[in-house]
Amino acid sequence: MSEKLTIKYLLLQPWFSAPGHPAQSLIRTYRAIYDYIQPEVIVYKSHTDHHTQILEEYIYESNASTITDWRLQKVFKDLLAAGTVALVIYISKHYNNPQNLSIFFLDSNLYILSFILRLYPIKPQRLNVLCMVAPDFYQRNKFSSLTKWFLVKKLFSLPFFYLYLRTPELAKAWQEELPEYADKIQYLPSLELYGSKFHHTSKISNACQIKKFVVAGQIRPQKSVDILFTLFDNCQLNIGYLKIAGKIVGSDLSHKLSQKKSHNVTIIDQFLSEDQMKDILSDCHYNLILYTDDWDNRMESSMLFESMKYGCPIIAFERGWLGNTVQKEKIGWTIRREQIGELSNILANLPHPATDEYQAILDNLNRSHNIWSSAEIVHIFLNKLGWDKI
Repeated sequence: MSEKLTIKYLLLQPWFSAPGHPAQSLIRTYRAIYDYIQPEVIVYKSHTDHHTQILEEYIYESNASTITDWRLQKVFKDLLAAGTVALVIYISKHYNNPQNLSIFFLDSNLYILSFILRLYPIKPQRLNVLCMVAPDFYQRNKFSSLTKWFLVKKLFSLPFFYLYLRTPELAKAWQEELPEYADKIQYLPSLELYGSKFHHTSKISNACQIKKFVVAGQIRPQKSVDILFTLFDNCQLNIGYLKIAGKIVGSDLSHKLSQKKSHNVTIIDQFLSEDQMKDILSDCHYNLILYTDDWDNRMESSMLFESMKYGCPIIAFERGWLGNTVQKEKIGWTIRREQIGELSNILANLPHPATDEYQAILDNLNRSHNIWSSAEIVHIFLNKLGWDKI
């Protein structure tokens, strides 16, 4: 009778150094599952780290092994692609029995993963991969369909491969595109809030004179940053005060915002620590998460969970994962995209923090936070990965 395999669990983050969610998603996932599974953590660090101290703290906390093969980033240009390649090569060289491994890629470049697995054909017990995009991302033109999408579909023929998506909307899109593999495609709930406490400070006293709005997290063009800056910079509109806080993505936007000065707008261009995010969202009355129509609205926004944690009601466009969640859980207000020309009036007339309507939104944020921070979410998460029964 053969001896039962001792499974090793690997938690991988291929673009750990990227500004925004990757590093924080890793550490929050690690913290959430550690009482149930103690995974080995491996991360790829780029040579362009913008927040070294925070990264090092996360590496120390998770006892992570780090890979810094910067030559790969020069070859692939894209950090996610370089990290995907580096992690597969690392596993092939450092683990004698890959069949004993249950691997979870917390983000990955799928077609690059398919490509590198042909060169380094590790065959783990299970290869779970979290993906942030829809299948049409890999089919944007004929060339992509013949190359990238071809490679992505090849992954599903691997018996140990399973794909996970950040939202039910994305999972449905993949299942409809690949119905023959629907049983290998699932939505994986977020662990962003597990174990956290709802942090709420009174927003009534400091709201008597001016309303405070924020755009936070990754500061990218798709967050309507240009439009919002222009609106709040216009003193005659009398909307309130805007804070743009987080690492600016893209040199063009960074240069453009660096040239702007305004009495009504503050720009903080840096990666925000958890304490800084708490201070900023706790101090603001409304979190503006207004993705433009060139953003795939089926995708998740981690800022929704930050708003739940720090009691900052959300302003979002209707439809998509974000708009649907805000409406369903009643944790903010939504507007139609065609109302963009009326945005200044809509924002100026939002319920004041002293109103019962605003206070009801805060209560709903607290209730939603309790659900998303529960241990039940962790059990669902581990069950879907097969990490509670292997």
